[in-house]
Amino acid sequence: MKAEYLSYNPALEVDMAKQENGRLPTYLSDKELEQFLLSIAPGQYHIRNRCILMLMSLAGLRVVEVYNLNLSDLIRDEDEPGIEVLGKGNKTRYIPLPIPLYQLLLEYEKMYRGVPKPDHANAFFLSKRGTRISRRRIQEITEETFERLTQQPGFHYLKQKKLSSHKLRHTFGTGMVREGIDLVTIQQLMGHTNLNTTQIYTHVNNEQKKRAMKNKDVSRFFH
Repeated sequence: MKAEYLSYNPALEVDMAKQENGRLPTYLSDKELEQFLLSIAPGQYHIRNRCILMLMSLAGLRVVEVYNLNLSDLIRDEDEPGIEVLGKGNKTRYIPLPIPLYQLLLEYEKMYRGVPKPDHANAFFLSKRGTRISRRRIQEITEETFERLTQQPGFHYLKQKKLSSHKLRHTFGTGMVREGIDLVTIQQLMGHTNLNTTQIYTHVNNEQKKRAMKNKDVSRFFH
């Protein structure tokens, strides 16, 4: 473009990286996540919304993956339940589910899902109209719950954070690293194409680093 060989810059079509170098992902602590899930609005759609928010925060699903979820994607094995998730690039990945989350999904399906319209019979999460819940509605449910959380005593400080559905996914990745799960496994669970994307969650090991160095006995080297 500068040399005037081209009239159009093809690099404009390239998506910019969402994660800035050196920038740590925003995530919820265990205490914050627990209170967040307690902040889900009561009512007719409480169980549905709880399932949606738990799939993002406890299983690492993206909004679009929750949106795409079908009844046929649920692996109905009482001992080893899971889901087949349709992710970016139409790639499918398997995610084992914690048994309590699996049971909650079954409860929603059996008791709270409602009657789907014919074209939406396989959609897992339904709107009040019987159609597949929209991606925007999933984001709104998250935003509304975050708003309720920030009204709770002791959680007002969260208003300063840019909280969104994707932050629940960050919370999942962060929790996995904290539990000592290797990055390749986390990459597979989260559907990252590149391991570099998964490495943004390694910042949570800072406390472990501090403990390791604090407990290291180096006195013998200082005579």
